[in-house]
Amino acid sequence: MESTEVCGPIIRSIEKADISAVAHLMTRLSQMAVQSHPDIHRPLLLENARDYLEEKIGVEQEFIYVAVVDDQRVGYIHFEVCEREETIFSHARKILYLHQIYVVKGFCRKGVGCQLISTMKRFAQEIDNLKWIWFDMYSSNSSALKFYQAQGFEAIGSRMSLGQESGFK
Repeated sequence: MESTEVCGPIIRSIEKADISAVAHLMTRLSQMAVQSHPDIHRPLLLENARDYLEEKIGVEQEFIYVAVVDDQRVGYIHFEVCEREETIFSHARKILYLHQIYVVKGFCRKGVGCQLISTMKRFAQEIDNLKWIWFDMYSSNSSALKFYQAQGFEAIGSRMSLGQESGFK
């Protein structure tokens, strides 16, 4: 098997010309999510992924960056700046929410994911009063957990669930 060397992928904002390729990547990520949790995730149709990306380009406070190697889109990251208002329970705060990150299998463990996360972190440093970068992940995904921990993230809580099989409708 031939090794793929990655010498500094280009990380840039998504452009209209990237939509089709990134939509394909989104459907791959969707397939993985459906396989691991079919009770939660629905298969993403390619046309829906394209429409979604079309809608997101240029949306204020939402950002999609693409990793490109030799004109091939090998990954992407999608995040959003969210402002939470003050409540009687918590202070007002600004967070950056990571929606998705995906790297093509042949480019995993070659620095692409690290560069996508670094791009997001640099972006976060420019935002006034940003308190956190947050995301949700399945605790059973040990390789993702190791990756995020290597990027400096730490778990701050757990989301607990009680499924329908427990008897409620």
